[in-house]
Amino acid sequence: MINWQRNLYASWAAQMLALVGFSATIPFLPLFLQDLGVKDPATNILLTGLMTTVSFVAMAVMAPIWGILSDQYGRKTMVFRAMFTGFIIVGLMGFTDQVWQLVFLRILQGAFTGSISASTAFVASIVPQEKMGFALGLMQTAVYAGISIGPLLGGVVGDSLGHRYIFLITAVMLLIASAIVWFMIHEDFVRPERKENRSFGQAIFGDIGSVSRLPGLMAMATVLAVLQLSNVLISPILTIFVQQLGSIGLGIGISTSVGLIGAGAGLASAVSSVVGGRVSDRYGHYRVLVVLAVGAGLTHLPQAFVTDTFQLFLLRCLSGLFVGGMLPSANAIISQVTPRDKRGTAYGFVNMIASLGLAIGPISGAVMTAVINPQIAFLANALILIVLAFWIGFGPPRRVMAFLVRAEIDNQKAKIIEIQKSKIEEPSTFNLK
Repeated sequence: MINWQRNLYASWAAQMLALVGFSATIPFLPLFLQDLGVKDPATNILLTGLMTTVSFVAMAVMAPIWGILSDQYGRKTMVFRAMFTGFIIVGLMGFTDQVWQLVFLRILQGAFTGSISASTAFVASIVPQEKMGFALGLMQTAVYAGISIGPLLGGVVGDSLGHRYIFLITAVMLLIASAIVWFMIHEDFVRPERKENRSFGQAIFGDIGSVSRLPGLMAMATVLAVLQLSNVLISPILTIFVQQLGSIGLGIGISTSVGLIGAGAGLASAVSSVVGGRVSDRYGHYRVLVVLAVGAGLTHLPQAFVTDTFQLFLLRCLSGLFVGGMLPSANAIISQVTPRDKRGTAYGFVNMIASLGLAIGPISGAVMTAVINPQIAFLANALILIVLAFWIGFGPPRRVMAFLVRAEIDNQKAKIIEIQKSKIEEPSTFNLK
């Protein structure tokens, strides 16, 4: 097996375990807050949204720094850092007995983890460009498989043992993921020469400034930010919404019902991400991204009008089929516009922008639900995705692909000219006697 393939599959296993752990806790924060004494539904929703938001704000601040450090000290190091610190921080959450302690640890989690962007930067730096859609799609499958299994596992553990045990099981999974990264992933990293007379602050702002000016990077970062905002807009209200609708049935509890919804949507997204990655390698990343964006917008709209939890389950699965393929297609486009030696910085910058969407989404959904009702949050989510689909189809992302096509044509012309020159200058092999 080729070395990059071994690293890819080991990264996939570690990423999936890490995401099982991380996602097992997020849907049940409202229920854990109830265990800590927050009984008022409106206060509970706002606190859940606040905790999610502050975590992603911290991630947005630190993401470009981790990205730059990955280009300087190696991407494997950053993946290990994200997972091992997650093991420590999430494990400590299982011992909290005050709301402020949980909020503080959520801030630390946002600042010091970020395994998705770290793993994406690592894979994008080792995989051949012609296999990029497949590889990033496979890694996105690990993410969606993790967020499929995680909520279901967390729901079963929460209903049977209590919500505190979810954090402890998560910590064990993150420790196993860290071990996989440390012992099974090998990176042939050569540290670049240090530029003289540059402070760390100058290096950060200089490198961020240089990658931010890459053609198309800001447009694709915006796509990811809006998509991530949509993904988390209803996360703090989903549990409360399911409580209002009632459980799916079959004698299972609310926690398990929420877990099943997350598992179904995540599994659909996992299938879509790996299939979408292969399809985008064949037919073009931009074309696939446009089609998936339209489908995502249209399938989110009826979620605002469900009357029972099973309808919500089916619609979340359907929308997952479209959302799942969008992230690998967008990340593959980012790899096309970014030099290989700057991909850690580029994905750190993109993650910073995307984290702003992750930060805005939860608190926005929580406020809309607390002030009006959960249905308005679902309607807003559908509208956001429909607008995003039009923006991708007719806005700056379209110009990004036009730029890439022109660049590829120019590159092919240059290769042809070089071949023709070499043939003209090639000495004759005939020996005339």
